[in-house]
Amino acid sequence: MPAEKIFQTVIGWNLDGMYVIIEWINWREVCLVRKNILIICYLILLVAVAIGGFWIGRSTADPIAGTTFYATVKDIDENEFLVNGLDVNDINNRGEVYFSIDSKTKLEWRHTEITPADLEIGDTISVTYTGEVQESYPRRIVNPVIMVTLLEDEK
Repeated sequence: MPAEKIFQTVIGWNLDGMYVIIEWINWREVCLVRKNILIICYLILLVAVAIGGFWIGRSTADPIAGTTFYATVKDIDENEFLVNGLDVNDINNRGEVYFSIDSKTKLEWRHTEITPADLEIGDTISVTYTGEVQESYPRRIVNPVIMVTLLEDEK
């Protein structure tokens, strides 16, 4: 009998009152089937974790619709700001821009809420807004902005 063969017995009747059926099974085939089943289970688990992570991330994310540009603060007058758009922005968001904030505007630095008093002249910020922009000089964002994020490393 080859070493890679194993057998499985099923008890039935034989001459001594017991019948034994011996079925020869190739051990290598059994290992391959087990290995394939294990790989399929791992793939199913991987897909389930990926889908679960996607849906959890999607439900916890707070998407903000609107236009975002980067600027340096030139002047602050309580809740009104004059900023200068950086050169990394597209052509429509460069130059001086005037905007205001209200109680609904989210102000943050490194995912920590800040106040308008934390912003200083010369700070680099990102501004997210929706709505119209008056084409004047300086340009003016008509509606209060949605979010202002301080981009400085240290505060």
